[in-house]
Amino acid sequence: MEITFSPTDLTPARFDLVWKQMERFRRWTIPDWKTQEDLEYEFQEPENLWFDVCDGGLIVGHVAFYPENRWSAIVHTLIYDRRTRTREIEWHQFCWEVLMASSWQILRAIEDPDNRIAIATLRRLGWSEDGRIRAFACVGGILKDVLLFTLVKEVPPS
Repeated sequence: MEITFSPTDLTPARFDLVWKQMERFRRWTIPDWKTQEDLEYEFQEPENLWFDVCDGGLIVGHVAFYPENRWSAIVHTLIYDRRTRTREIEWHQFCWEVLMASSWQILRAIEDPDNRIAIATLRRLGWSEDGRIRAFACVGGILKDVLLFTLVKEVPPS
């Protein structure tokens, strides 16, 4: 099957689906300080871009782009179906297409330092590891460090 990406239908029913899936992966998906209302606000924020990740017409995950400013955005990905997690090349190509079509120069991915598979995947796909952010997220009552990865749009020499 081919992985496809389509804009998420931003309805309350779709948000409930996303929230239920995210709760299943609460450990790193939802920091302690975020409530369902916080995420619902982010879901409806017009500047944020949400996409369904589909495999054969079935929604298997979501990709969200949160603009930090006019030059950069954070990409957050949640895949619900483990069989789809090996399809990272399609995800990377999609991120690259979004970056190229936007005014952003940089996409940032924030990763759990203990998630060796995701870290290896980002490195293999050409994302640059830009360092560790100390005490970035409070998850399960514990402050956690994260690793920051970037994908940079090539700027032609002037």
